[in-house]
Amino acid sequence: MPVIVLNKVFSGIKLKAILILLFSLISFEAHSKVRVALFDVAPFSYINENGKLDGLVYNLCKKIEKESNLEFTYTLVPYARAIKLLKDGEMDMAIFYPSSKYKKDFDQLTPTLGNINYLVSLKDIQIKKLSDIGSRKIAFIRGAKYSPGFDALEKPGTVFMQDYSKALQMLLLNRVDIVVISSAAFKYFISENKLDAQKSFNTFMLNEQKNWIHLRKGISNEIKSALEQANEKVIKSNQYESLEDLF
Repeated sequence: MPVIVLNKVFSGIKLKAILILLFSLISFEAHSKVRVALFDVAPFSYINENGKLDGLVYNLCKKIEKESNLEFTYTLVPYARAIKLLKDGEMDMAIFYPSSKYKKDFDQLTPTLGNINYLVSLKDIQIKKLSDIGSRKIAFIRGAKYSPGFDALEKPGTVFMQDYSKALQMLLLNRVDIVVISSAAFKYFISENKLDAQKSFNTFMLNEQKNWIHLRKGISNEIKSALEQANEKVIKSNQYESLEDLF
């Protein structure tokens, strides 16, 4: 084959390879904006006194965003709404506790920073095992999942709440008997209200649980990889062990 023809062939192959690479880069760039659903529960994600987004999960997401070189957009919604938006594909990512209930609805990418979960009561009620809950009024976040044993337990006194602060205020007013709350949220409430936790409350450790990064179905492998690597780097480089480390 003449040299000039070979050059044309190789030039054509190179051009095709370059075009494929450019298309891949453009395609990745077009889909590299990640829509993040934040559940509106202090201290995890909320609007602070300056009217700005704030919170432990929000700050974790910002760190992951920076490390991943992706662009995040944030939407603050109630917990149950965040789940629905992710399930319907209207959001790309959210961070919350995993549950087998949602396995078919979206992808569980990787574990990230979590919490200890407590059952908190006033001093006149002592919870030593789950069956001690009985028919007592117990408040927790609507849609939240904590552990298989707790989630499956019949709780006729359930009171659904939108945020932890209101739940604990109701506890202090004796309008509920028990509140399910994460260690980070409990620490935040105690600090904000200048309370002595040991004098005011009894606590029963329900479990220690990692949050997971959840993604809508259909997210590209490139974005999955970028998020997974960024999450791991954020945790390891800062030696984080739980969400409380972000206070």
